[in-house]
Amino acid sequence: MTNTDNERDEPSYEELIDVAVLNNLRALRQAQSNDEPDVLDTLVDMFLKDVPIRMEAMDSAIREHDLPQTERLAHSLKSSCASIGARSMATLCGFLESRSAQGLEEGAVDVTDRLKVHFQLVARILNDERTSTSTGTFEPLP
Repeated sequence: MTNTDNERDEPSYEELIDVAVLNNLRALRQAQSNDEPDVLDTLVDMFLKDVPIRMEAMDSAIREHDLPQTERLAHSLKSSCASIGARSMATLCGFLESRSAQGLEEGAVDVTDRLKVHFQLVARILNDERTSTSTGTFEPLP
């Protein structure tokens, strides 16, 4: 396996997460009053519950060779990923969306397999951020 393959299997923190987006979410959290539901907790919970459902629907569309549905699902998931700072997931979804729009199925299963791996990594980071009580800007985990 080459170094390039290793990098694909183990994306860097910067590839996984858009720190600027997380800092914006953290700023929203800090601006809230104590009696409001935590906006970051709410968004992370929704993301973590919704993504597996969408990925399963995308897997189904790919198995059924339904490129228009694959394109729609990839587009929708791309937007959700971008809004929470899941950079690599948004990139993978954008790639799948583009390929589906072009009528190209080759590699779709590989992309969704990578998407699932990235989701597990992003979920861990988001769960750590959700439970963080620190203030200030977001810093990558060691």
